[in-house]
Amino acid sequence: MVTGSAVGSPESLPLSIVALCMEYAYNTESDTPRYFRNILQTPLAVEESFRVFLNEWRDDESRHAGILRNLLDSSIFRGVVVPDPPERRSPTWVTRLTPYLYRITWVMPRYFCAIILAAATVNELSAFLGYARLARHVDDPALRSALGQIAGDERRHAERFAAFARKRLDGYPSVARFVKWCFRALWAPVGSKANEGAAFASVAAILFGVVGPTDRDDRLDELSTRLLGFEIEPSTIAAKRIARVIRR
Repeated sequence: MVTGSAVGSPESLPLSIVALCMEYAYNTESDTPRYFRNILQTPLAVEESFRVFLNEWRDDESRHAGILRNLLDSSIFRGVVVPDPPERRSPTWVTRLTPYLYRITWVMPRYFCAIILAAATVNELSAFLGYARLARHVDDPALRSALGQIAGDERRHAERFAAFARKRLDGYPSVARFVKWCFRALWAPVGSKANEGAAFASVAAILFGVVGPTDRDDRLDELSTRLLGFEIEPSTIAAKRIARVIRR
């Protein structure tokens, strides 16, 4: 089981920044149905135990979106101005083609399903650390409790996705090498496909604990290695992606 809290000082963040981060998280959680439909295009959908878990995961993420929206609309944030809130990313030709790309997984199911499951593990770990870090930096007890509960759900999701991933990875070093290559070439921080605008870089830097390639929270690397059984170094990749956006 993944244990521990996110790295960071307990100093409070301004509510405007907390709201900015929560808007980013809300957009990300609200994007779950699209991801859910894509996974149903893969061989994973025929595995009953995974399908049961996937439905539970979808319901949890939908509940998280509702909690975040209710909190943002509550008296906690009354009068708070969110600076340059992240915008919902409009569908691109890539996202429109994504459902068809997921069907390629039927050609080499072990390899392609492993990358889907490993990416989901890292994404859920990223969410766990982000929510836990945010919870440590807020003063309102109700807000801190809600963020902490969501963080706990994300940690549990990461462990479940990792267990399914290990079935495809353990004993297959070539699959692990394929997953590592795909991460370095294609992976981006969770939420980047659901958010756009200048806020992405600043919010991601807070939630992922990275502000540049040499300043990052290595907990994501440690936890992903522990769960998946080999090193991917997602925090290094995330830091480079975010730094690239900041330089634009």
